[in-house]
Amino acid sequence: MKMGLFSGILLVLFMITLSQSVDDYFWLVLVSGGLGAGALVISGMLVKESNNRSDGPAVWASNLFFFALTNLTAACTGWFLI
Repeated sequence: MKMGLFSGILLVLFMITLSQSVDDYFWLVLVSGGLGAGALVISGMLVKESNNRSDGPAVWASNLFFFALTNLTAACTGWFLI
């Protein structure tokens, strides 16, 4: 959980910096939203195939979910900044 949240926050901070440097917040929405949506879909597929919470796919699914959560939140916020 911590690794997915941390990497999601790092990507969001990088995309905010990039968006401010080119003065176009569409980059934040495009990249963070796209990666967040993709991570959410992959997380759902991994949860479906895992039976026990302690096995590998469940841990990956949890990390990807928190990565997607931070990026989709940033993309929705960036959408209102455009």
